[in-house]
Amino acid sequence: MSPRNGRERRLVLGSGTLGGLLVGAGLFTVFDGVVDHYVLESHDAVHGTQAFNPHRVGASLLISGVGILVVTR
Repeated sequence: MSPRNGRERRLVLGSGTLGGLLVGAGLFTVFDGVVDHYVLESHDAVHGTQAFNPHRVGASLLISGVGILVVTR
């Protein structure tokens, strides 16, 4: 993209965008961990480990919670 009037365009990430990204990433990881790994057993995230990783799901819920806090404040 070419600059307009000598100014560069910048992507401004507001709190809504950042919070939405955190919520989306966290919920996707929860869905992936519970449905794909535990329910469907479609693939192992790490070979030789159990299909359901409660620490990963917990961290993903924490990330989603932080995202909700960022969006609402």
